[in-house]
Amino acid sequence: MIISKEEWEKKVYGFVDETKRIVYNMSDPDNFLPTALLMNRQGEGMIMILKLDKHDVYTAVTRLAFQEQSECIAVCSNTWYIEREAMRKYIDEDGELDYDGPPPSQHPDRKEAFHFWAAYGDKQMGVILPYTRRADGSVKNFEKEKRFGFEDDNNTLKNYLWDAAIERMRNEDFKP
Repeated sequence: MIISKEEWEKKVYGFVDETKRIVYNMSDPDNFLPTALLMNRQGEGMIMILKLDKHDVYTAVTRLAFQEQSECIAVCSNTWYIEREAMRKYIDEDGELDYDGPPPSQHPDRKEAFHFWAAYGDKQMGVILPYTRRADGSVKNFEKEKRFGFEDDNNTLKNYLWDAAIERMRNEDFKP
């Protein structure tokens, strides 16, 4: 790796702070395009704005990281989510989530947030940055971030596409 995990985590949190500044000055956060931060083989950070569906962004960024042989990657998109407390009522007696309801964007307990996912090799982390809106639709304020660090064993922000890509990148037969 070109930089330490701690240095990369600081860069990711800088990415979060910069996104806050950008979004706070937007008239409508729905206009925010997914963005990605990637460190290339030369140790240079690259920021990309991706005019793609937020679900396709992970595929595109993972492929770019795969091509660049970068194991330091972060992605941000606007999203809906349901807080863990609201989901507790859907936990079955085995402790498993048993939810067959509407998607988060249609759930009555939904919240808006910016979702950040990052990887440092096979370690993954995430930040959920909830926000509220003014009557005109712009961001009124940001609520407390929910952070899931690289060493957080309870991290539920996992990208399985990344797991497969990192495994292939580390394969001795890999050729980008």
